[in-house]
Amino acid sequence: MLSRMASLSQETEALARRVAVANSLPVDDEILQALRLMEAAEQQEAEKLETLRQDWKEGVESGDAGELDFTELKKEARSRLAASKA
Repeated sequence: MLSRMASLSQETEALARRVAVANSLPVDDEILQALRLMEAAEQQEAEKLETLRQDWKEGVESGDAGELDFTELKKEARSRLAASKA
């Protein structure tokens, strides 16, 4: 919550600077535009979170992946990295 408050404070300060410098729109319009942008950003974050939850659920429901050979996984990852750099 504290992080969100700091973010909101920063957004408020940025909005105030924009209004002071631009002066192209009435303050009410600037505030409404900022609120719309904030709502859009919150909606995007909510959609991302829902996608992550759905992906997690699908992963859990897909069953056990079995034993993992981390040595083999690292070897494969290094091979892919080398191929991508070539």
